[in-house]
Amino acid sequence: MSKAIGLIRVSSSKQDLDQQSVKVKEAILNDGFTENDIILIEDKESGYNLSEEERSGINKLKSIIESEQVSSVYVYELSRISRQAKIVFSVRDYLLKKNINLICLNPYFKLLEDDGNQSSTSSIIFGIFASLAEQESYLRIQRVTRGIAKKKSEGKVMGRVMIFGYTRINGEPKVVDNQAVIIREIFDRFERGESCGSIGKDMYLRGVFGSELKRNSVVCRVSCILSEQRYSGSVWPFPGIISRAQFDKCRKIIHDHNKKFARVHFTDKDYYCTGVIYTDRGFAMSSSYGNRRYQYRDPDKVYSLNVNMNILDKLTLYVLKKYLDSGVSIVEKEKEIKEVSYKIDVIDQKKKEIKLKIKKLRDENDMIETRIIKRRISEAKGDEMIDSNNLEIKHLEDSLDDLEYERGIHVNRLIYLNSFLSEDESSSFIASTPDDIRFNIRKYIDRIVVSRLSFGKFKIKYIFKDKVEKEYGFYSIVHKCEYYDSDGKVIQI
Repeated sequence: MSKAIGLIRVSSSKQDLDQQSVKVKEAILNDGFTENDIILIEDKESGYNLSEEERSGINKLKSIIESEQVSSVYVYELSRISRQAKIVFSVRDYLLKKNINLICLNPYFKLLEDDGNQSSTSSIIFGIFASLAEQESYLRIQRVTRGIAKKKSEGKVMGRVMIFGYTRINGEPKVVDNQAVIIREIFDRFERGESCGSIGKDMYLRGVFGSELKRNSVVCRVSCILSEQRYSGSVWPFPGIISRAQFDKCRKIIHDHNKKFARVHFTDKDYYCTGVIYTDRGFAMSSSYGNRRYQYRDPDKVYSLNVNMNILDKLTLYVLKKYLDSGVSIVEKEKEIKEVSYKIDVIDQKKKEIKLKIKKLRDENDMIETRIIKRRISEAKGDEMIDSNNLEIKHLEDSLDDLEYERGIHVNRLIYLNSFLSEDESSSFIASTPDDIRFNIRKYIDRIVVSRLSFGKFKIKYIFKDKVEKEYGFYSIVHKCEYYDSDGKVIQI
């Protein structure tokens, strides 16, 4: 038996396809077709803005007609084909050429009579309602345009959706408090040196912007927030959420990122000072895994500096031990225990959110399979959606593994902090693992500044987070290295 196609379309994601689908399917069954004879094409796309070639619903319709024996096409309203009269007439001519009947449910008419001839009455109705559909869109556009002009003349903010952080009250933007907290957090974390990718991944795992957004979308949203001037209060009439000074500083960080912030590479596991070491000209020094050096290379080849990693790391451990032995440690054990415990709680929250996302995606896959079986969507489209969900599930499961590993590190750190009873922080520091050494260097030292005085001779300035500064130096030649303090006295390390 020949097939019947139900063409269903809505113009926005907020509208529901199901109501049209039920009515159209009911009409097809009443005309004697069986469930197996029904092919539903469901799409969410604009009724006015797209050309005929851009309309996926019409493209699917023509593709099925070319490959299947189709006798009838059903639509809930004529505007479901399109709100452009020229497209509606083009589809009509295509169906007439293929000798396929078009049945419209509201108002009800058939394009072809039972004998296969075109009805003059139906042709008139078809022309009237095709024109009405187009005129309705035109009038709506005119009404919206007049409304926007009126609101602008009153000094009110226009737009369908306000940017994140604001809502519209009586046509004026107002700050949404809980969203403003997120915006301030993003700017504060970025100002402290955290990357967009790291902040975005954290926001995604916490479900801050909703579970429907993918990870890359959340990272992009964080980047857009950092670039949005309206949050600084410098764009009328939007009230400020952060200060203009903080916004300008973050923009400068973005602009000068390669110069101002050191990168931590995957090869840096043997390097204790990566991320805190700089040249005396303010350039961040990165680690070179091949020759075991900290280095900076000017892209213009005007200036460069490198220093031996083993020599500098050895001096840094000595300086940090002396600093801790002096009793000026700025971080208390109890405070760190609370910080580590908080990090574990945040990871547990992320894991819970990820598991909910995975469950939601798997439930969505089950619904898609059901719609495929009931021929509510095509098998190809359903498989594409399922594949996309499965890929996202894999990414989420990988994130779970990463979080479990990160949680283990924090748990071990917590056990370590609770286990040592000695008051000598330096002893516990020296006895710790390489990961703990790197952690403690970043905990106490703000930056290490390297100056080259002459060939093989360097001055190293240590700037601690409590503003204490210490200067040391070393002179290194082949198979020999001497360390000295700020007075030039040789010290044994």
